[in-house]
Amino acid sequence: MSSEMGDFDQNVAPWKLATALISKQIIVSKQRGYGHYTTVQAAIDHGNQMNIVRGVEDQARQRAVAAHVGGNKIAFIQCSFMGIQDTLFDDFGRHYFYKCRIEGYVDFIFGSGQSVYEGCHIYTYLGDSNYSGPGYITAQRRNSRNDPNGLWKEIQKPILGGLGVLIPGSSFSSQVSLMPLLRLDGLLGITLAKSINFMYAEMNCYGPGANRSQRVKWEKHLTQQQAKDLLGNGFINSDGWLDQGTLVYFNCSGDIFNATLSVKASNFFARKMVFKNPMNKVRRVEDVNNERQQAVAAQIGGDKVAFDHCSFLGIQDTLFDDFGRHYFYKCYIEGYVDFIFGSGQSIYEGCHIYVTTGDSEYSGAGFITANRRNNVNDSSGFVFSHCIVEGNAQAYLGRPWGPFSRVFFFQSNFSSVVDPSGWDAWKYVSQEHQLMFAEMNCYGPGADISRRVKWEKQLTLKQAHRLVGNGFMNSDGWLGQLPIPLKLGDN
Repeated sequence: MSSEMGDFDQNVAPWKLATALISKQIIVSKQRGYGHYTTVQAAIDHGNQMNIVRGVEDQARQRAVAAHVGGNKIAFIQCSFMGIQDTLFDDFGRHYFYKCRIEGYVDFIFGSGQSVYEGCHIYTYLGDSNYSGPGYITAQRRNSRNDPNGLWKEIQKPILGGLGVLIPGSSFSSQVSLMPLLRLDGLLGITLAKSINFMYAEMNCYGPGANRSQRVKWEKHLTQQQAKDLLGNGFINSDGWLDQGTLVYFNCSGDIFNATLSVKASNFFARKMVFKNPMNKVRRVEDVNNERQQAVAAQIGGDKVAFDHCSFLGIQDTLFDDFGRHYFYKCYIEGYVDFIFGSGQSIYEGCHIYVTTGDSEYSGAGFITANRRNNVNDSSGFVFSHCIVEGNAQAYLGRPWGPFSRVFFFQSNFSSVVDPSGWDAWKYVSQEHQLMFAEMNCYGPGADISRRVKWEKQLTLKQAHRLVGNGFMNSDGWLGQLPIPLKLGDN
């Protein structure tokens, strides 16, 4: 996979421009349970602090999932998953973990995933808790002999270690696939009577824990060909998806909180990924139910979140810029109605904004933005600096989702898709004086301001620089910690 990418090629489909996510940030949550109660449900570094500090007199451990991975063809590159019990819920689908760190104590890699862990660091960890007894690295669920799932690990150097005594795997059901590695003292199946059905195996492992003389008798002994079949492309990569770009795809609708990607924690960073919600893409005038539906590709609800060369694809409500400080650098965002909306405090730097109805036959002008700002002291606002606005459908620059909405376009290239009036007051007619919709030094066929609404704000250069500079959302310098060539305030 490529690690660098230049400007977008206009002739290449945006989802083919993505390569991989590389995240060096740490996302911390403190939640218990699993299923919907996870730190985030996406490819990022994240941890769950539940169970980290717990004395003997405290209540028992609780399920505390740091990541719930339930989609197909998902890859994590140099990410970390931190917790104690049930850290990584490798739920279902084909997954690839490359040089990741995964820590925990009980069943901290569990689920029904069909996954390969390549060069990963598996660290047994009790935190500051006083738990006793053996832990379990894996708890893999496989319900039949024909079930394709399993957890396979190939580690190239002895990096599995930690504190505590661990047993490689406990079973969810009667058939389990697992290749345990390094510093392990044995294998245990909860349903011992069915241990003949288990497929627990190891090969060519080394280090103090690799002595197999005391292993359970029912550990499987694989041939070289059997091992090759599991470690080769045939196990999870028969269609070559690992050699392609990274596309996160989910067809969902109903409300704005039902999204392809949902970021609920702070300090999230994604690079060269595509988030797509295809709902509304194909819809004809003669269709019985021709109304568009809310179909969010990404909901961004954490603070200090950044996206570098990512794409967000949809028609209505594509990017839910919910709340918090966010930075979008050279991203591609497409849609038709309110496709950048929310209460975020965000800068879009060098982004490509594309207005499209997809293959649908919607009519009328769309709306690029719908910012929600409820009072004059609200920090929310969308700032677009050095962006391109084009497409195949007409659209307003924005309409207000709140009485004090704030949107500013600075030195951006407007094609003729921009409606000459620029903005729409929507539900706030007669309250336009409270809105802060503005543009400065924009150019192109759609940048003629002679026909703009009369209530569009005219900013001074000083006011403009407050919005495009560090003061708007980078006063603490958090953007300087990201691997992005920061350009805030450049003219």
